[in-house]
Amino acid sequence: MSGRRFLRPGGQVRDWKRDHPTGARGVVTTARETLARELTKARDRTLRLVDFDEAELWRQYDPLMSPLVWDLAHIGQQEELWLLRDGNPGRPGMLPPDVERLYDAFENSRASRVDLPLLPPADARTYCATVRNKALDTLDALPDDADDAAFRFGLVISHENQHDETMLQALNLRSGPPLFGTGSSLPTGRPGVTGTSVLVPAGEFVLGVDAVSEPHSLDNERPAHTVDVAAFRI
Repeated sequence: MSGRRFLRPGGQVRDWKRDHPTGARGVVTTARETLARELTKARDRTLRLVDFDEAELWRQYDPLMSPLVWDLAHIGQQEELWLLRDGNPGRPGMLPPDVERLYDAFENSRASRVDLPLLPPADARTYCATVRNKALDTLDALPDDADDAAFRFGLVISHENQHDETMLQALNLRSGPPLFGTGSSLPTGRPGVTGTSVLVPAGEFVLGVDAVSEPHSLDNERPAHTVDVAAFRI
């Protein structure tokens, strides 16, 4: 597998919480702190999912899934596009245009991505770290009423979380010795309930959300509205 060199490895992400200590109890109180916390949570999860040797990250476990190294740099590319370039693909970015096109999910099918001259894992990590540091600087500079910009941060967080799910799906298709521990075992079920179901009575419930209560929600999640659901068993 050939790779394209872009940046030297070793990029470090600044510690937003260290630079912005919270109160005595460490309570997160502002929208800016919430966004920084969620960005960090998503990135910590992403980095755990790519904490393997290079050969593993280049592998394509199934034609339906991308190699993990593609997802990693794609996460950084979309973060750069939406947070540092205002969603304008015409604005020059950190990656050369021919490299950036490799991470266009519309141009490159999942099955084809394993054959692309992608950034090597070390360069992808450095790129993501560089973008994240600049994104945190941008977050610091946001005025309190910058709702549109805050929405883009929420979009980027949601995008990274979605790709973490995709990467977990890919890892679940992997054959060979497990890469992760087995985790905690499930509790023993109650005896006598196998093959049975529970009746959920008919009734109304609120489906969806409103922009006021969930400012980072997407258009297909709005508006909140009441739905009458017939009884069902589960």
